[in-house]
Amino acid sequence: MLTLEVSYNDDSQELVKKLEKELLKFKDIELKSYHEELFKERKKSFKLKGAYGTRLCPFAVLTIEGKPVKAFYSELNQCTVENIINSLYEFIPYD
Repeated sequence: MLTLEVSYNDDSQELVKKLEKELLKFKDIELKSYHEELFKERKKSFKLKGAYGTRLCPFAVLTIEGKPVKAFYSELNQCTVENIINSLYEFIPYD
């Protein structure tokens, strides 16, 4: 199973909305998003970012069956909708 996990905040909320729309084109992908400023999701957001050594939002990681295959860092300006979608073409079929 392919999973895209995204940690975001109020400033990057638009990224998640765009990703939700774009991911409808793909099969077999699960989007898990964690809003850093919501109490219930804060711990998951920090745990995700901490596992990959980043502090900035947004941050996304693509995993296959729990194993990371690609991470998208804000520090390197990689965490964009275009970048994430282009990377997905390598791993899943387009519908």
